[in-house]
Formats: sequence, structure tokens, C-alpha cells
Amino acid sequence: NAGLDKGRNNPYSCFNINSLKLPSPDRKHLSILRRYSADEQRKILKKLELLQGIARLISQDFNMPILLNDPGAGWHWNYVENKVRVDPEDLLSKSDNYLKFVIAHEAVHRKITRFTRIPQELISEPGYSFMSNAIEDPRINNFLISAYPYFESFTAQVYSSALLSEKVREKAQETLGYTPRFVRAGLEYIRLWAEEVLKGKYDGKADSFLPKDVQDVVNNTADWARLSWSYYPLWYESEQDSFINGYQDASIAINAEKIWPEFKKLIDKDLEDQKLQELMREIFDEIFDYYNPHDEHTQELRRRLPDELFKELMEAIKRAPSNEEGDIAIPLDQLSEELKEKLREYFDSLSEAEKKQLEEAAKRALKEFEKQMYEELKKGLAVDAPPTGMPSSLFSAPSASIDTPFSSSLQAPTPPRTGIPDKYSEEILEAKLENPKRYRQLKKQMQPVIFKLTNELKRIFNRKKKNAWQTQFKLGKKINIRKRLQEVAKNKPAPESRAWQRRAAPLERDYAITLLVDLTGSMNGDKLKNAVKGVATIAEALRELDINIEILGFNRVLTVYKGFKEPFNEETEKKLSGMELEVRSANSGNTDDGWAVHLASERQKKVSASKKFIIVITDGQSNPSPAHAHPYFNTEVVLKRIKKTTNQQVIGVGLGEGTDFVSTTYPVGISNVEEKDLVSQL
Repeated sequence: NAGLDKGRNNPYSCFNINSLKLPSPDRKHLSILRRYSADEQRKILKKLELLQGIARLISQDFNMPILLNDPGAGWHWNYVENKVRVDPEDLLSKSDNYLKFVIAHEAVHRKITRFTRIPQELISEPGYSFMSNAIEDPRINNFLISAYPYFESFTAQVYSSALLSEKVREKAQETLGYTPRFVRAGLEYIRLWAEEVLKGKYDGKADSFLPKDVQDVVNNTADWARLSWSYYPLWYESEQDSFINGYQDASIAINAEKIWPEFKKLIDKDLEDQKLQELMREIFDEIFDYYNPHDEHTQELRRRLPDELFKELMEAIKRAPSNEEGDIAIPLDQLSEELKEKLREYFDSLSEAEKKQLEEAAKRALKEFEKQMYEELKKGLAVDAPPTGMPSSLFSAPSASIDTPFSSSLQAPTPPRTGIPDKYSEEILEAKLENPKRYRQLKKQMQPVIFKLTNELKRIFNRKKKNAWQTQFKLGKKINIRKRLQEVAKNKPAPESRAWQRRAAPLERDYAITLLVDLTGSMNGDKLKNAVKGVATIAEALRELDINIEILGFNRVLTVYKGFKEPFNEETEKKLSGMELEVRSANSGNTDDGWAVHLASERQKKVSASKKFIIVITDGQSNPSPAHAHPYFNTEVVLKRIKKTTNQQVIGVGLGEGTDFVSTTYPVGISNVEEKDLVSQL
């Protein structure tokens, strides 16, 4: 089964790739294959069969062929022809982990990338496709390691942005004579993504070694890029075109509206540089074109430029290397700023027709280079694994804390509609006031249990408060006689005494506890009645001990029954009396538990306490509404983020049969609790 994970994220792992026959090869594939020896052909075909199985299982396109590309040309999914081309040299030399990761990456492109949804007018802009791909590839990898955790372990082994950057720089110097700003910015987005995935770090700041204008653009857009590549479907959503298109459209909109206007500033500057390059190419042609002699630019520049600048220009042109097409590429960073400024002035003095001709040539050159860079990007996103025990050239091995299949979304920017967690809105509602009689009846019914729990908690707290008097104060409630006698023996005067004692802060006030209750339709009936009894029992016991508590309910919205800063009074009892009615509201159709736990955590962060608990009582798995169906609110992602970034402990209680997921999802959880046992379990 190609070694894919057999867990819940991979229902296709039972397939045997040996039963999947390779597609009919095309002429190019056969022509490339014949260049190799018989042994090499057998090895190539064996690897292709492995890759074909992985690609089909992930893409779910059983007609997409995996064919050979020109040696050294890298890997590429052609979305027009729906073919994946792979580099035969990689099949012969690279590790299986490398091959699996890259073919899986291309298969995910087939599954969730929809390039045709990008407006054509944007694709035709120089630099836009490169920017889009620099963000799309991280989005693809995010889906891959979230839906198929098996591939996550390869990310650090096969990824090296440093080598990619060096290859791009060399290619740029050879082709253009400089590294375009837009290419540096695109590579920096990839570096920031990899830094977060591999190291768990993200600061949204460009590398200080980049040019200032590139740093400014990256710093202004990095968070938007991060949000854009976090818009990928969850595994079960990837089976529906509506979800795939929706996430793709959201990513495209962010790229076009929030990133491109800033990114285009770099393109415009690169075009200015490329126009100078095109002008100098024309001068080169004037000097060395023996069959069509002409020297309009040369003579005019000889007249305009001081002798030393004209000499500098001529020497730079004559020294410039030429590429395979015979075009020169003068290293612009080797020209003085004064000469570049004079060349720009000369360009501005040209006729409109001449300027337009050079501008079009500059755009074509950048567009062609962009195409070459895309190929380098596809070849360079993954490089061969470093030796065992050695980190890649830029990144160390991933830390053990990156252990979630949704690691790419672990700290993603908060998506739209998160809201302010402590303000009432269309998503955070204040509970309605009902007749307090219902709550008081429950309180009376549960009074023996409340009394028992209160005394037990008092006993625990009293034990923890022993020796709570602290010495070493100049003032206090009482004095430590032994300490003071020691001071007298040392002739220490009373005003300087440190023998006074103060009582430490009561431990009860060092707690903050949130009760988060599932109020979806499936909770209706005995489940919710017992859940409310449990809430009443805990709330009254903690109320008696003056422990800070918050009571929330959730379905499609979050309902606040008692906030941390609110007193527990008659109004609170009126609100809690209406809790059972919420399951019959229009909001009860969805279980937005990940989003609700996230908001509960954010609200609790504002409370000062050293020990914080969130107790979630639920009977069903996540079924988020469209407003909160985002990887950022995935329950596992939220719980891991809370564990990693806060001192809060989240406890899950699965009410009723079929809640095994609670004990496996929550850091501390119990499952299949019978309704009648809920209070004692709590």
C-alpha cells in the first residue's frame, strides 16, 4: 500500500498498488526511457509503479498518468493535459522518501489546485504566477501533511530553501544579470512557511539580508500569505468540489486583493531594471552586429555620458557573459549608481515607440524568466535528504512538539469571523432570562451532592493552605518569635526587622474554571438534563468556595450564562434556567466545538490565575457550521495550540455511548459516560 498511513485520515490504505497498472506511455516518455540501460529502465519502471499508486490514491484520479520528463527538468503536473512528469534522474538517484513526498505534492495539486479560477488578466501580469505558486505550494503541502500525516516526517528531511535560493540566484545572474526582487520575495514566503512547519516559529519578518524594498513588501504581506496558504480543505471536505473551490477562491482573493498590490511594487522596480538591461543589449548588438551596422544609441550615449562613465559602460558590455540564446546579461550590481541614473535619463528621452519596444522586451524577458523560475521552484521545493543525523542546509530537524497533522495551521492567523471573545455579537450571545424556578429546583434536588463536593474541595484546599504564613516582611499580621529572637541576638533594631509574617493568597482564588456545555439538538432530553445537573453541582460548590467560574454553552454560537467577571446571583440563576431551551433553537444544528473551545480559551486568558481548567461536556463529534469550518478551528489543532501556548488544561467528558473520540482527542478525557453517572464523574 505504498507505505501510507493506515489511520483514520487514509481510508484508501487498504488498496494494493501492485493491482494498479501503469498507463499507456506517450512518445516523449518512451523516447526518454530508451536513453537508459536495461537495468536502469527496470529501476525506473519499478519506481514509476510505486509513484503511480501513491498519486492515484491521493488525487483519486485513476486516469492521470505519471510519465517521464526530460532528465534534469524536474517534476510538474500539467493541469491542461492532466499529466504528471517526473525527472528520471531523480528516480535513479533520490531516496524513496524524496520520491514519495514529491509525487504526493503533485497529486495534491491535481486534487485541490484550481488554477483556472485565477482571472486571466492576473495570470498575464509578469510576476503574478510566480507569486501565486510561491503561496500555492505551501498550501498544497499543508493539505498533504494534514490529510496524510505519513508524509509529515519527510518534510524536514527533503526540504531546503537555502539550496533553492542559491540555484535561483545563479539562474537569475546567468539569465538577467540580477536577481529580481519579486523572486526574492516569493522565496521568502516559502522560507517563512518552512520555518513555521519545521521549527514551529513564525514572526512574519523578512530576512534582514534582503534588500530594504523586498523586506518592506514581505513584512507587509507575510501574514496575508500565511492566511492564504491556511485556506485548504480538510480531508473529508476534499471530496466535494464546493469545498475545494471555496477554499481556492478564498486563497486567490487574498492573493489578488491583499498581496498583489504590494508585490507588484517589486515587479515595477524589476521592470525598470530590465528596461536598462534591454537597452544595453541593444547597445551590444550595435557594437557586435557586423551584418547590420548601426550605432544610434552608442553615439548618443557617447555624447551624453562623461568619458569615465561611457568607458565603464563599454567595459561592462564587453565583459558581459551571454546565455544560450546569445543575449548578454550585465550584472547590474556591478554598475555604479551614477551610470544607472544616466541610463535611466537616456531611456526617458527616447521616443514613445522606442520606449514601448524596450518595455515590451523587458516584460517578455521577465515573463520567460518567471516560467524558468517556476520550473526551478518545482524542482527545488524538495531536495535530497541530508545524511542521517545531519540537518538540512538551513533548517534543523523538526522538534518533537510539531506532532499534529495540522501543524501548518497550528498558529495560523485567526481567520475572519473569529470575533472578540468577550464581546456580545451575532456569534457570542448573552443568555436569555427565564424563570429561576427551574434552576432552583435542580439546586434543591442536588443539594446533598453539592454539600458533599463542597466539603471535599474545602478539605483539599485546607490541606494545601497549611504553612501558608510567610516570613521576611517588614510589616505583617503577626511576628515570627524565633526569627525575631535571632535578630535580637544579632543586635538588629526593630525598625529593620524582617520577622513579620503575612498569609499567602488563598489558593481558591488561584483557580479559573470554565464549564463549556454542548447545546446541540442531539443533547435534547435526559442528556442535557443531567448535564445541567452537573453544571449546577459544580457551579454551586465553586460558588461556595469563591472560585472564579465561567459557564458557556455552544452549538453554532456561543452563549454566555455566567462570565468570569459577573457575580453569581439571581440573574445568573435566571439565565441557567433557560439552558435546556437552547437545544431547540435555530442554532442547535451544528457542533462548532473547536471554535467554541478556542473562544473559551481566549476568554480565560484574560483572567489572572495560575491554575486554569476548561471542562467540555459533549455527546457528538465536530460538525462545524460553514462560518467555522476552517482548519484553524479543527478541534485537535485548537487543543494542541492551547497546550503549547497556555497554562490551561482542557478536560473532555463524552456523554452517552459512541463518544470514544473524546478520550482520544482531549488531553484529559473520559468517554461513554452514562447520563445518570455524569454528576459523580464530574
